[in-house]
This record gives sequence, C-alpha cells and structure tokens, in this order.
Amino acid sequence: MAILGALFLVMFITFNTIDIGVSVNWHSFGSKQYMFIENKLNWFDAQTVCQAMGSRLAHVMSADENSFIISMTNNTTAWIGAADIHQEGDWRWYNPLTEISFTYWQSNQPNNGRISNCMCYYKFPSTVFKWADEPCTKASNFVCE
Repeated sequence: MAILGALFLVMFITFNTIDIGVSVNWHSFGSKQYMFIENKLNWFDAQTVCQAMGSRLAHVMSADENSFIISMTNNTTAWIGAADIHQEGDWRWYNPLTEISFTYWQSNQPNNGRISNCMCYYKFPSTVFKWADEPCTKASNFVCE
C-alpha cells in the first residue's frame, strides 16, 4: 500500500510542474532546490520518490542550510538522506555515500543502535527541532533536494 501511495505521489508531482520542469513546490536555497513532502512514507520509499523526481533525500551541509530546511518542515518529523545502514554507528549521506561534516544531533542522539538506522528531523519535548535516529520503516514526511 505504501508503494501505491508513493507512485501516486510521484504522478501528482510530475503532473503539477511548470513549463521549465520544476514543481511549483520547490524552494531555493543557495544553488539547491528543496521540496518538503507531507506524505508519510518509510525512509526507503521516500528516497524512491525523491529519485523518481530526479532528486534525493536532502543532504544538510551547513547551519544555514539546516535552518532553511527546518523552516520548511513546520516542526514535523521529516526524513533526510543520512543513515548508518552500511555500518552501525557510521552515519553517512546516501546517494552518493558521503561523509557527514555538519551535524545537528539532539544531545542524546543517535541512541537506538541497530533498531534505528535512518536520520530525521524530530521535535523533542521541551527542546528545539533536531536530528534523531529512527527506524527506517517508520512512516514520516520527508525533504527532497
């Protein structure tokens, strides 16, 4: 069922583009374009939807970029493109696999070991919106770039 929802989302986005081929929901920051998608999918399906649009789950490279993406998410949990699936505890951006140079983890994160291998923005009680590790199978909104 999640795959069917993902396919519908890709079709919807594809048919809602302007003449230059960029969806009206893309937002510019620096040289990148971002889209916050409010359709809860697991991390893998979210990555597939982004790839179908010629993009990927967002890679956050700086504090300014991080703040911009947070402003798009309305403080809701949202997948971004890092995981430690390849090796536990070695967090990398996926597609392509690259090192993470900027981090914005909540102070006790990542904390779920082999249970939670994918990165998201998460609103912690009484704290700011920060990165957390969550199970990749959890359904969440996501940010493509």
